[in-house]
Amino acid sequence: MTRIDLSPFRAMTVGFDSLFNDIADYRPNNYPPYNIVKFDNKTYELSFAVAGFSKKEISVTQKENSVFIEGQIDTDGKIEYECLHKGIAERNFKQSFKLSEYMIVTDAKLENGLLKVLLVQELPKEKQPKEIKIN
Repeated sequence: MTRIDLSPFRAMTVGFDSLFNDIADYRPNNYPPYNIVKFDNKTYELSFAVAGFSKKEISVTQKENSVFIEGQIDTDGKIEYECLHKGIAERNFKQSFKLSEYMIVTDAKLENGLLKVLLVQELPKEKQPKEIKIN
């Protein structure tokens, strides 16, 4: 993969080092396939196709403004066999997403081979718009 040279743009900005480092270090990760759904301005859902994973093999962790999704296949006790065609990946994975300010993970569920992670933006009371009465 070719690296992006962002040095010409760095001279025009101050304080955006983190953004430029994130862009320069970006490596697309397509496994497992996922959707990002927006329900309204405050509610989102990440859906991951994780067929073959059990609940105990998947973890969802939020740390600061990031959410981390990890799948670790448990190979203990599996029967050894010869696979004639391997179309289902069944491999470990790690995905992470940067979240906007005040975005929190409110729910995660595994059903029908899909991991669904619900994200909601909860503004603190002091940050919410308030109506000012006119005297």
